Amino acid sequence: MRLFGIEPQTVTFPWGKMQVVSLGEEGRGRKLTYVPFQADYDINKRDYEVTVTRRGLPKITRCGIPTNAWIAKLSGNGTYTRGTHGTVYVLDKYVDNVFVVAYGYGAYGDAGRIGDWWEYLVTVKEPAVFLVRPAGGAHKIKRYYLVFDNEKVVRVDANMVGVAEEVIGIPLEDPDKLIHTGEGITELSNLIKKEGK
Repeated sequence: MRLFGIEPQTVTFPWGKMQVVSLGEEGRGRKLTYVPFQADYDINKRDYEVTVTRRGLPKITRCGIPTNAWIAKLSGNGTYTRGTHGTVYVLDKYVDNVFVVAYGYGAYGDAGRIGDWWEYLVTVKEPAVFLVRPAGGAHKIKRYYLVFDNEKVVRVDANMVGVAEEVIGIPLEDPDKLIHTGEGITELSNLIKKEGK
């Protein structure tokens, strides 16, 4: 699988250093998740995979067999604004092409109750279309699409939807309308597999 939005960082723990992908943040009203990245980082390689640790937690490794799928970090992180929720949706038509591997979330305010944003680590089979809703509200940060198709990822900003449709050949709606009605989209948090199910 290829990587999108992933830049592993080295974190020092009391027991040693580890290369990880971090999701969310630590603190009250927040959830920080580390996914071990146990491979050499090369954005051009296509042989990454998500496997599990001995305890059943996800980790990223390389298998030596290239595929056309993706491992992506998708984030609703935006800007501080009271009462906003930053997240990522997948268009319903593509729900079966997406699997949520891990997630975390951050928040604004000391108690984490002013606004929040979610981050997801997902595997993606092409084609798939995501709608990103950054925290902060549409008047501060515009919503946009991420289109995974033809072995590439294309960002389509809200004001370019009509033009982009002609080129990419995938119909897109006004993102603000989709978010307002909730029709035709599924928030990635709804795809999280609950433990024991």
